[in-house]
Amino acid sequence: MMMKGFFTAALAALAVSAAVLALAGSSDGGGNKASPVSGTVDMTRMTADEVKTAIGAALDAGITEFKLTGEFAKIGIPARVSFSSTPPVGNPFYDSGVEKIDLTGVTDWPEVNVNGRVDDDFNFPPDDVRGLPARAFDGQKYDNGAFHYAYPALREVRLPAGVKALGCLAFFACQALSFVSCDGVEEVGVQALSGCPSLESVQLPEAVRIYNAAFMASGLTSLSLPETTRLGYSAFQHCDALTELRLTAAGNITLEMDSGATPFSPNFAKVCDLTLNADKHYSTGTAAPKAASADQWATNYYGDPLTWKSIAFE
Repeated sequence: MMMKGFFTAALAALAVSAAVLALAGSSDGGGNKASPVSGTVDMTRMTADEVKTAIGAALDAGITEFKLTGEFAKIGIPARVSFSSTPPVGNPFYDSGVEKIDLTGVTDWPEVNVNGRVDDDFNFPPDDVRGLPARAFDGQKYDNGAFHYAYPALREVRLPAGVKALGCLAFFACQALSFVSCDGVEEVGVQALSGCPSLESVQLPEAVRIYNAAFMASGLTSLSLPETTRLGYSAFQHCDALTELRLTAAGNITLEMDSGATPFSPNFAKVCDLTLNADKHYSTGTAAPKAASADQWATNYYGDPLTWKSIAFE
C-alpha cells in the first residue's frame, strides 16, 4: 500500500511538471522548445527581421504592453523619413492596439530632425541631436478619402535619459497618449506633441528649446519648463485647457514670431497663470523680455503687451 501511494504521488508530480513545461513553451515540431509569445523583447542577439516577427506575433496574440531592449535600429522605426510619405514605413506597432511601450532599455538612438525643415526631396534631414526620430509615432493616416488614427490605443511611452530630442511630428495626433517620459529631452521638435488631447501633463526638466507648434492642440493643463530659453511660434496654439505655465529659466528667453503668430495667443494668456524668473520682474528685472506690468509680459505679433490672468516671480 505504501509503494502504491508512492507511485501515485510520483505520477501526480510528473503531471504538474508537464503542465509547467507546457506553459513555459511549446515544441516547434522538431523537438526544440519555442519561446512563449511575450511583450518583453530583448533585441540584443536578434536580427531586425526577428524583432519584427516577435513584435508582430505578440500583437497578434493580443499583447498590448511592450518592453524593448537593445539597439534602436532593430525596432524598424526609420531614422529618416519623408514629409510626403503616408505612412512612414517600418514602425512595427503601426495600426495596432498597442497601449504601452517601454524603450528605456533601448540604445544607439539616431540623430533626428527637430526643426521641421525638409530637403529638395521633401525628406527630413537629421539635426545634430539624438533622440526619437521625426514621425516615429505619427498617429494620423489618410485612407479612402478620410483621416484615421494609426495608434488609437497608445497611452504611454517611456524613453531613456539618453534621448535628447523628440523629432518633429514624433507623436503627432496620438489621441490616447497621456504619458511620455522625457527626463533627458532638451529639444521638443516641431509639432512633436501636437494633436494629443489626452496629454494633460509632461515632465521636461531639461528642455531648453521648444520648437514651433510643439504642443499645439494638446490637452495640457499645466506645464513647467525650468530650463527653456527659446519658444517657437504657435507653441501653445489651441492649448485651451492650459491654465498654469512656469517659465522659470534665468536669463533672456527668445520668443519666435512668424506669419502673425507668436508662442502665445491673447486668449490663451488671459486664462493662464504664469510664473517667471525674478530677473524678468517689471520693476527690478534685468532679463528680456521683461514684464511690462504686474500682469503683462511678452507681446502679440504687432507688439502689443499680452495680459495674463496672473504673473508670479520667483
